[in-house]
Amino acid sequence: MNIKIGRGATGTVIYPMDGVFDATIITEVRATLERVITEGFGDVYIDLREVTFMDSAAIGLIAFAFKRLFVADRQMILIGPNAQPKQLLELLRIDRIIDVRASLPADEISWSAPAEERAA
Repeated sequence: MNIKIGRGATGTVIYPMDGVFDATIITEVRATLERVITEGFGDVYIDLREVTFMDSAAIGLIAFAFKRLFVADRQMILIGPNAQPKQLLELLRIDRIIDVRASLPADEISWSAPAEERAA
């Protein structure tokens, strides 16, 4: 999975750039999340707009990261889940615990795409 990281004034945005977020790529995503939680600051936004499929391993990783951020008095916000990922988050009621938004807040719109995509 290709993962991009954007940084802003209030936190970090993680951009999974491929459609599948499942057990086959959990190690890579876990390493990225761990680095963002340990070295980062502020809130962590996970942009799910490009993700078309998530499995229980991805949900477990999101829950684990959420707990770590919660203990550190930081928030996780999931951005733009659609189709199967949105249905899974709703079915498991994760959307009632973790903040799910359609898009990044207006004051953070400059982060809406990685730097190389914004330049295009």
